[in-house]
Amino acid sequence: HYDLQPTNIIFYKNKVIAIIDFDSMRYGFLMDDVAFCSFRFSVFKTKSISRIIDNIKFFMINYMKFNSLTKNEKRSYFFLLRKNFLEKISYILRKYYFFNDDSWSDDLLKHIRLLKIIDKLELTLKSNFLINLS
Repeated sequence: HYDLQPTNIIFYKNKVIAIIDFDSMRYGFLMDDVAFCSFRFSVFKTKSISRIIDNIKFFMINYMKFNSLTKNEKRSYFFLLRKNFLEKISYILRKYYFFNDDSWSDDLLKHIRLLKIIDKLELTLKSNFLINLS
């Protein structure tokens, strides 16, 4: 999907009804989606770092109950998060500077803010935090 987040999922009575917005869908590593999705759900409606950490741990523990991840996939968590948001920022800047299109410019500050949260999380959790989860 490559953009799986709460705003791209339709829920009804706490059940997933549909996943929408496949515009950015592409082939890639599953861990890209897992990292992005766990992060976007974890920051949804909260700015508390401790709450975000609890949400990520909850998401990843439950994900790993049904899906295995290699140590390299687990180690790549923060790298993939940063890559994803830097790609989004790059896209916005290219659209603005090369095509004079500011349709995504409102998202620029949001993505920079999320990058700062990723930095705080990594400092708090350390990059190998997933390896210790089971």
